[in-house]
Amino acid sequence: MNRVSKPGHADEIGRQLDHCVDRLYEELIASASAKQSIADDTTEAQKPAPRPTIVRLADLLPKTSGVLSTPEQVNEYVERVREQMLKAVGDGKQLRH
Repeated sequence: MNRVSKPGHADEIGRQLDHCVDRLYEELIASASAKQSIADDTTEAQKPAPRPTIVRLADLLPKTSGVLSTPEQVNEYVERVREQMLKAVGDGKQLRH
């Protein structure tokens, strides 16, 4: 098991987990589709809906050069994060924190 001991390790572990879940989902759908086609040869099997894309919030955060030191800077940063989150959801993606 990987340890989360340095900055960035948690992000990498999260990406690895997402990759594994994607692969498992594909295998599950393939298995279910094969069983459906065997069980019902007379009806065309329905293709399952694709797994929704999941976006990590850390990947949406705007890059900053330094620190936020004024209320205006904080408000601007929060608004950019909000816009990115709404755009991702509007594109049919799901967000993971």
